[in-house]
Amino acid sequence: MNSSLKILVDQILQYSSANYLNKKELDLSALNNLLNRYLQFILSCDDKSKLKEILFATSNNLLHLSAKFGDHKILQELIMFVKEAMINGEFGHDHEFRSLQSFVSLRDQDSFTAVHYAAKFGRSEVLRVLLENGAEANPSASLKDRAWTPIHYASKGGYLEIVKILLQHGVSKEVKTSFGLTPLLVASEFGHLELVKFLIAENSDINVKTTPENHEMTALHYAAVGGFVGIAETLIKAGISKEVKTSSNLTPLHFAVSSGSVEMVNLFLQSGASHKIITQNGQDLLSFAVFKGKQNIAEVFLKWGIGDVKVAMKLAKDSQNKELNHLLNSYYKAINRMFSLKNLPQNFVSILKEYQSSNLFEDKILIAENLSLNAHAIINLKWRKGFIFKKEVSFAEVVSKTSNKILSAELSRLENLIKLY
Repeated sequence: MNSSLKILVDQILQYSSANYLNKKELDLSALNNLLNRYLQFILSCDDKSKLKEILFATSNNLLHLSAKFGDHKILQELIMFVKEAMINGEFGHDHEFRSLQSFVSLRDQDSFTAVHYAAKFGRSEVLRVLLENGAEANPSASLKDRAWTPIHYASKGGYLEIVKILLQHGVSKEVKTSFGLTPLLVASEFGHLELVKFLIAENSDINVKTTPENHEMTALHYAAVGGFVGIAETLIKAGISKEVKTSSNLTPLHFAVSSGSVEMVNLFLQSGASHKIITQNGQDLLSFAVFKGKQNIAEVFLKWGIGDVKVAMKLAKDSQNKELNHLLNSYYKAINRMFSLKNLPQNFVSILKEYQSSNLFEDKILIAENLSLNAHAIINLKWRKGFIFKKEVSFAEVVSKTSNKILSAELSRLENLIKLY
């Protein structure tokens, strides 16, 4: 590369990387001034051999740099110049240098095309110029980059307009990377709600899974990992399976536990996701939350009456987590009192009567200081009773064997409401 051109390219790269590393927004006008100088250098170059070398270089050529940072007019002028030079045979007669498509689809040293960069950086006008001049709309990156295509990079960035343009040019909304990621999976992973809504409206496959090498994840797993409640809610409303498991036997609810998002966990529980799921290590959801050290999530499961408290207590004791130990012990003692029908919550029956189908998940039932349950918990509660052969019984069963008919009737009503729910 010519020394003066090398200095110019270095300036472009240094300027853009400095802004990127300092998380500053790029001053595109300054970059365009540098890119325009690069363009003028090309337009004024009389050495055709040197010109061909510069234009078709696989490192830092103007085509890729302008796709990343430049005004689309610079790219347009460059393409028109190359087109005219090709028509005039100025690059020789090799097919590679006679086809405009070969130029606009040129790959750099990392196997990326200008279309990849336009999609990755959200450059919609640049993308239109490239596609109008015959650039391939769906090129795959190298396997090192997991064969991502431009629409995957656009989905990662949340560039809805770019995605629309690519779909209009025949790109499939179900195109997959080498790990089986579709645009919907990528948009869900990186938290782009509007793009997720658009892809669902375009009838994207919402239950698609990644490859076994990538754990057979769905869009809902990714939304749960990132704590993207709006995306998870949108996917659930669209009918995605809430119970689908990864190759490690984990449901989206397990990932919600790991993310530590109370809002996400509540969303799954309120939308009817199964709470009887077991990990490969035999842990129920409460024990899984304790294992992950997520006290806030353990509290949620206790409010819903989910999980074996005694098993979770042992796990918390072994982990020497004092706060979790205190929480579980307080809960255990309070539930023990309830099953012995001693010290039932104040105004217990009156509180139960407040529950209707619309508020079953509200934790109204105070059983200890800073510890309350919702209607689901009262119905979910189980206890092992018996001296030798212990049998698991529900709280409703215990009450039904007493003379407290009013409480028993309210529990039956709640049980029926929850079945409908």
